[in-house]
Formats: sequence, structure tokens, C-alpha cells
Amino acid sequence: YFLQKKAEFFSDYINYLKYQYDDEKAEDLLYQKFHEKWQPDLLEIYGKLTIKKSGKHLKQLEKYLANYSENKMLLFILGRLSLQAELWGKAQDYLENCVKKKNPPMAAYRELAQLSEYKGEFKSAVVYYRKVLFPDEKNTTLSSLKSKSVLILDKSVNEPAPHGAIQSYY
Repeated sequence: YFLQKKAEFFSDYINYLKYQYDDEKAEDLLYQKFHEKWQPDLLEIYGKLTIKKSGKHLKQLEKYLANYSENKMLLFILGRLSLQAELWGKAQDYLENCVKKKNPPMAAYRELAQLSEYKGEFKSAVVYYRKVLFPDEKNTTLSSLKSKSVLILDKSVNEPAPHGAIQSYY
């Protein structure tokens, strides 16, 4: 009880609950904290929980959009909860809004890539995966990737394989 009430120990206690596979209890305590006072620093911990009633929790957290719609972590968490609830369109909207913010969590790109893959949108999935792999790369549009992939293919065909490597020309 002491760890739940002392602010400096609260996140440690939540992480302990996650470690003990008690994500539901951790989620309930976090939601109570949000209800008492908005604490965006706790959103990251919330996002790591595996929540069985994701639809219920999604509705609860969506209430905060009215005041905190620019919070990239809130958008990310809402996107992740939407994925867990299998609300694909809503998940995509939240995650795309999240990655439009400055310095979004890289996990948002990964979630978008996986969602795009699931939906059969493989070109979009490649763009999002590249963003995860090469976060400093500025231009990751589909047209820029097309020109880069042609260059990569040309290079691999025209250069000899490294010593001991098997050369492939497909």
C-alpha cells in the first residue's frame, strides 16, 4: 500500500506488477492515478502493459483527448489499445497522428508497419520498417525508396561478391 501512495515509488511498483504478470492490477492503479491527476510520464509504462479489456481501457483513455490531443504518447497508447481491440482504422489514425509529432516513439512506426503488413499494404509497411531501422533518414517516401532499391539492386549485380560469398543474380 505504501508503494502505491508514494509518488517516487509508484512507477517502480507498477513495473514490479508487470514483472509479476499482474498487468490488470497495474492498469487499474495507473488509470486511478490518471483520474486523480494527469501524469503523462506514466503513459509510457501504461503502453507496455498487456491489457485484456482493451476496448474498455481505450474508451477510458480517449476521454483525455479533449485536453491532451497533442500528446504523442497518449496517441501511441490509444493506437496500441485500438490494435489490441482489433479496431484497425482507429489504430491507424492514432498511430499516424502520433508519428506526425516531433520525436515520436519508434514503436509507433513498428506498430504501423505490422498493421500495414496485416492489411496487405506492403509498400507502406516497408516505409514504416525503414523508419524504425534508419530513424535519421529524412526522406522515406515510397518514391524515394523505389529509386534507392533500384540503386541497391544495380550495385549488388554489378559488384563481385565478397571473398567466400555466393553471388546471386536474381
